[in-house]
Amino acid sequence: MRSRQVHLDFHTSELIPKIGEHFEATAFVQTLKEAHVDSITCFARCHHGWLYYPSRKNPELIHPELTNPNLLLEQIAACHAADIDVPIYTTVQWDHYVMKNHPEWLAVNDKGEFIDTQGVPAPHFYHTICVNSPYRAFFKDHVLDIIDVVGKENVDGIFMDILFAVDCDCQYCQTKMAELKIDHTIKNERLKYSKIMLHEFKKEISEMIWAISPEIKTFYNGSHIGPNDKKSLPYYSHLELESLPSGGWGYDHFPITARYARNLGKEFIGMTGKFHTYWGDFHSLKNRAAMEFEVFNMFAQGAQGCSIGDQLHPDGELSKAAYDLIGHVYETVEKIETDSKYAHIPMTEIGVLTPEEFWIPGSDTPRTSPAIIGITRMLQELNYQFDIIDSAMDFAKYKVLILPDIIPFDETILNKLTQYVASGGQVIGTYESMIDSTKKEQAFYGIDYLGAGEFERDFILPNENYGKQLPKEEFVSYIRGTNIALNGAKKLVDRVKPYFNRENETFISHQHAPSRREIGAPELTKFGNVYYFAHPIFTLYRKNAPQFIKEILADVLTECITEKQVRHDGPSSLQITANASENKDTIVLHGLHYLTEKKSEDIYTIENHYPLLNVTFECFVGTKTVKQVTDIIQQKPVDFQVIDGYIVINEEVLAPHFVYKIEL
Repeated sequence: MRSRQVHLDFHTSELIPKIGEHFEATAFVQTLKEAHVDSITCFARCHHGWLYYPSRKNPELIHPELTNPNLLLEQIAACHAADIDVPIYTTVQWDHYVMKNHPEWLAVNDKGEFIDTQGVPAPHFYHTICVNSPYRAFFKDHVLDIIDVVGKENVDGIFMDILFAVDCDCQYCQTKMAELKIDHTIKNERLKYSKIMLHEFKKEISEMIWAISPEIKTFYNGSHIGPNDKKSLPYYSHLELESLPSGGWGYDHFPITARYARNLGKEFIGMTGKFHTYWGDFHSLKNRAAMEFEVFNMFAQGAQGCSIGDQLHPDGELSKAAYDLIGHVYETVEKIETDSKYAHIPMTEIGVLTPEEFWIPGSDTPRTSPAIIGITRMLQELNYQFDIIDSAMDFAKYKVLILPDIIPFDETILNKLTQYVASGGQVIGTYESMIDSTKKEQAFYGIDYLGAGEFERDFILPNENYGKQLPKEEFVSYIRGTNIALNGAKKLVDRVKPYFNRENETFISHQHAPSRREIGAPELTKFGNVYYFAHPIFTLYRKNAPQFIKEILADVLTECITEKQVRHDGPSSLQITANASENKDTIVLHGLHYLTEKKSEDIYTIENHYPLLNVTFECFVGTKTVKQVTDIIQQKPVDFQVIDGYIVINEEVLAPHFVYKIEL
């Protein structure tokens, strides 16, 4: 995979004249070279349904205002001559031409209404196409047409966009569901079948492409990579993690997705955009600091490359300002990419079981749960190295496993956790995770489960061992916890009761009742190597970010992990990740200090970044000898000491972005 990619959108209306009239191959390539771009995804077909190459199969679909029907071919030829890859874009389930001319190919719900997953008022091209309809044959012919016209030797890859599981109840899906004895009258059953159908579609398309040339890269984009994509992974050559923080994904999405995707055995790149907001935000530029953080964070999370989304103006001329911005970050990427690719294996100490494994597409619950957002924020702020995993992945890699708030009870997972604990692993469970609500006794945790807590808000009481740095008085918990009793476990932290709930005639002041100074049910327990928090502490942190709960968790983790991989004395906004080479002879530390801000009603962004003064950070190397440490960006040696198995680095001025290579 190339490291410095651009994803060049070109969704272009037929109502705009003289499409591509200013495209000039030499200037196009020169702009890319000056911006340090080594790969650019260009369009064969767009969401409006138009083609940008001289199609033999569907010449009637060539954009009616395209001044040069060889646009894609000239883009590819010019870029290849300059050693720039050109994956080819085509759309799958959004196409305005199909919407207008083949409504019989569109997905419909159980009321016969077209399915629109975006909720955007017309006009739009968002009615989802059903790939179970005769459209599938059209799409296969279209892909074969691209390869035939471009020439298989010139096709670096095919990026197939927009593949969503929707609860289609069209005649074609009904027939297939009947064959599989799936009840099409139940929405969740239709969604279940949709996943099966999309998997079969991807398999069929990739096998068709690879039969022509196994060298052609394939990727199917659904705007996210998660547990629902695992079955189809053999039909992806690699992964591209679309995540535009200001475009609806938010700054929490990429680290969550990357920390999961990096365990799937596929090379992956991150994808953001140059847009201030979402795709199609013409004549906007992302803040420079935001672009820096988003791109550099991809490598920090173990990505082997990055992609920045842009949209070509209908006249075919690239924006100089956009490529000045892209070039600004890619100049740095060019300096760090070799070492970052060599040492890209995260040195993780904690595995977090993802609630997304149990999420049902189309359900009312969010795919990215508050619990996974809360724990990701908390562990990043505490600067632990962690993966997000599913229950089929290897537990033994981690010193600690965390079950955040809402992992449903499953006998198979419980058995795997029990074996992990028996082998010396440590588990932190919270709230309803792995609680069998049909039983009182919860043998794994050494507690009795007595149902939901009595109080909507009660209080957590730190002590000398857990919450060491906190005042030793009650702290309010803003979400109801569970009610538990000890049954073999040891109590580590108490809860304190309020006077009453705020309901009916009982209330006091503006919010909840204060403490009545009476100890209630346990909050934190320990049974062997298994800890349990009675409150949904990660959902709580996502909702209100009370520091006290992070302090208590930090003390638990310090007890569990005696040799933390990376330590620093800077603020919680400083993130340092440690990635190693396969043979463990090199560690690359990526440091980032950028602050997100909500300056507008709609989006978070980053406008400023700040160096830090007098910061000391440490990376555990054990008994290995440190040969040297190099600042890769500045290409200069870094002074260090080795103390008690840690390499120690003191910086009077620490840059907002640094990449240090430790050679062992």
